[in-house]
Amino acid sequence: MVFLYTGFLGEYNATLLYQWNVDNPILIRLALGIHYIMSLLFPLVGMIADVWTGRYRVIVVSIYCSFIGWIISAVSYFTVMIPVVSVTFVAIGIAFQAIGIAGFLSTIVPFIIDQAIGASGDELSSMIHWFLLSYPSGLWILSALKCLTDNWNLLGGICLVASSVSIVILM
Repeated sequence: MVFLYTGFLGEYNATLLYQWNVDNPILIRLALGIHYIMSLLFPLVGMIADVWTGRYRVIVVSIYCSFIGWIISAVSYFTVMIPVVSVTFVAIGIAFQAIGIAGFLSTIVPFIIDQAIGASGDELSSMIHWFLLSYPSGLWILSALKCLTDNWNLLGGICLVASSVSIVILM
């Protein structure tokens, strides 16, 4: 669900930017490439989790950051009449989402492995493989939705609902 969250929410933000005819290609690339941006935060968040705070606290704070980013992005949908305010909300939402998802993804696998004390190597291996299988599955679902419709409003609404469902399941 976390991979669907990043893909759908990035697509939703890009949908809003296209809908508002924003001519800033950097912001559109930022919205679509949120998973590339968050990967730059992995070493920093991993160090914070291992040295200072602990993995569980980083996971909880990351989920809340993702939720705040989703709320800010959803608010931007309702401020369409003022494009400058909307784009500002989208940029702030992208920042919160990148921090939240980077914190979650960089600490969840070590946290799962720490909790599975006494598990066999095959069980640990299957947990990691299922976790890694979810990313291509999310991309496949998102690509299928893009192929089914050219309506950016419908795609944006689907992405908003799917991202909200995934973040609520995480909470």
